Amino acid sequence: MRPNPRDPDSLKPSQHRTLLLITALALGLRLAYLWGQARHNPIFELPRVDAHWHQRWAEQIASGQGMDAEPYYRAPLYYYLLGGLYWWVGPQVVWGRLLGCGLGTLTTYLTARLGFSLGGFPVAVVAGLLAAFYWPGIYFDGELLTASLESLLGVALLLSLLKAGRQTTTLPFFGAGLIWGLACITRPNFLALGPLLAIWLFVLTPVTVSVGRKWARAGLIVGGLALVILPVTLRNIAVSGEPILITYTGGVNFYIGNNPESTGISPVIPGTRRSLEGGFRDARRIPEAELGRALSAQELSDYWWQRGLHWIETDPVAWLEHTVYKLRLFFSPIALPNNQPIWFFASMSGISFLFWVGFPVIACLALASVLLLIPRWRRWFLPWGFVVTYAATVILFFVNARYRLPVYPVLITSAAAGLVELARQIRSRSWTRVLTYGVALFLAALFVFTNPPFDRDRFIRATEGEGHGILAHHYATREDRRREDDLRALAHFEEAVRLKPTSPNLQIALAKQYLIMERGGEAQLTLARATKQFPDSAEVYFEYGRVLGQLGSAREALNALQTAVRVQPAYAEAHQALGCRLGAMNRSSDAARHLQTAIQLDGDLLPARLCLAGVRFQQDRLEEATRLYRAVLEDQPSNSLALMGIADSALLLDRTEEAATYYRRALQSNPALPSASQNLSSALWRLGRYAASIDVLTQAVAASPDDGPLKTRLAWQLATGPDPRLRDGPRALALADSVRGSQRTLETIDATAAAYAEMGRFKEAVSTLRAGLALPQARTRTGQASAMRGRLSLYEEKRAFHQPPMVSPSS
Repeated sequence: MRPNPRDPDSLKPSQHRTLLLITALALGLRLAYLWGQARHNPIFELPRVDAHWHQRWAEQIASGQGMDAEPYYRAPLYYYLLGGLYWWVGPQVVWGRLLGCGLGTLTTYLTARLGFSLGGFPVAVVAGLLAAFYWPGIYFDGELLTASLESLLGVALLLSLLKAGRQTTTLPFFGAGLIWGLACITRPNFLALGPLLAIWLFVLTPVTVSVGRKWARAGLIVGGLALVILPVTLRNIAVSGEPILITYTGGVNFYIGNNPESTGISPVIPGTRRSLEGGFRDARRIPEAELGRALSAQELSDYWWQRGLHWIETDPVAWLEHTVYKLRLFFSPIALPNNQPIWFFASMSGISFLFWVGFPVIACLALASVLLLIPRWRRWFLPWGFVVTYAATVILFFVNARYRLPVYPVLITSAAAGLVELARQIRSRSWTRVLTYGVALFLAALFVFTNPPFDRDRFIRATEGEGHGILAHHYATREDRRREDDLRALAHFEEAVRLKPTSPNLQIALAKQYLIMERGGEAQLTLARATKQFPDSAEVYFEYGRVLGQLGSAREALNALQTAVRVQPAYAEAHQALGCRLGAMNRSSDAARHLQTAIQLDGDLLPARLCLAGVRFQQDRLEEATRLYRAVLEDQPSNSLALMGIADSALLLDRTEEAATYYRRALQSNPALPSASQNLSSALWRLGRYAASIDVLTQAVAASPDDGPLKTRLAWQLATGPDPRLRDGPRALALADSVRGSQRTLETIDATAAAYAEMGRFKEAVSTLRAGLALPQARTRTGQASAMRGRLSLYEEKRAFHQPPMVSPSS
């Protein structure tokens, strides 16, 4: 049976074969792109930023672990789809990239079908070819991002609605509603299509359709939509108790694009850190610090919505100007980056010489085609309305190439229809119409190519710098990193900073690489310059303080960290670092204040809790210190610092048996802890377990043969122990004599003299001790010197020094 040529949804077999060939071409281009990326892109298997989280979430789903028990941070369909694929074939990144290629290929086919539905077979062919070669589509199809799925569902929704609208039955509208729901749980922006669909359903459908049937169609669309979204909403309610429809990030994203400092591109809230994780944490910490309480997910979103609306209310003119600016950004000729610089990595594919169909081309052709297609506006109302509505939802927030991708099938279809119509006008010699198209195309090009970013060269250099920074980070963090990797990383970081000197993150990364390569002076100089260039960047001051601390400039480090918390009061990590440094300087009260702030901002900061416990220990608040250390052990049962802290506190509280138990646990957790060995030995000595005490030190010296204090302690016990069966003067002397250079202390000299005395060599004992008392350190360490003088008297009387037997208070 031959299809009816008038049916806009029916293809002849030969026409369908042609569209399938175009679809195969699209698939071939995408596979060639992936092959080139796999060969030339060093981070091909290492997805970044959003793609990294999608990969991580998909792995959780595939493993059966599922998502964390909190409302969805992002619309979930894509990473559940990815997780299902990984459950089937394994969680390799290449499968996710191939999934994107498949989605993009199907989008090419549906774009051609949309062209056929709106303009016939010639439009379908041109639209299919443009979609196959549209290079931003090829690029995003190869990324683990939602853009490919969004584009596919957007064009599928339009096709389903157009087809349903031409049928006399009502049920197909339910299918369209299901697709709409899937699009919404991929990107909630699609919810904004509701008013457009209502106008199309009730105003532009044929007059022969009764009002009752129109309401039935609307009900089926909404029913399909609700059926898909409802499980997402119910899941959000179950884990949070709040009726969050799909995600809870709407308020944050709204404020990002609607504040006095918004660039319209950067996804960063002013006053937060520019890193993804740091910015995410600060977006919660800032309102919680301001309001003085923890916020639920919905309260967090509401807070940022109100901040954005407040700016609009107080300065509507500035907001309107900014919105117009974002409108122009939407039509920017540059592929504005979000995750990573797009062209920098797309050009690694080896097929970038084919990338001549980009957004400027299809935007200019689509805008010019409007004049030729206006007589058919009723047919084009839905797809054009889709572009306008969806673009408005992007412009309302912030703009980048990924977010505008879903409109490309419609723009391509409009461009194709305009080109086919232009050819028809040329054949019919309608030169007025041809001239009109030419003028419109010129004006469209003038509009597109004069849109921001205005300093095009600088913007391109900056994005290239970001690309070098990404490659540098890859080489700097490789698990099997070698010297040449460090050199590559440094070269890329230096090039990144040269190309994008306005990025504080890149300068921080360069300084860290200098530190890795033991070039601390250059790291310090880099961050010192950055503090002058970015006086409002808390991260710069934070990293500067850390570097200064590592280089031994304690006072300057303290000043830098104080500036970091002044610039960003909700910067928990900076409060933590400042508190720990103040604690090391014995400024206990100030240290405790900053550490408590850090813990209030982020209760998961383990170093803050450990440092606060140490401060309480300094203040002799031993029970409180013990409670804090025990709280750390609840999260990390083998944390050796917490085990040591409890043991030290117990020792001072005369709970010697308990102290010995925790010192043993600390050594089991980390055998290379000389202080734990020494303290365990002391505890056992206090308990009268002299042999066990000596055994602990013997094992510690065997594990750390260059540790002078351990050898000195063991020598002292062997020379002066109360049990004559355990004393061993020659061994003690050998241990003490083996301590060399700067490790020789008054204690070592004292142990040497005691060993001589134990062996009956009192003359050497006296001369050794006198030489020690003549040292400068004996004049400052009066307590130790006084004890040594007492022993000197014994040796002069030819008597050895032996410690009295110990009796533990707890025994």
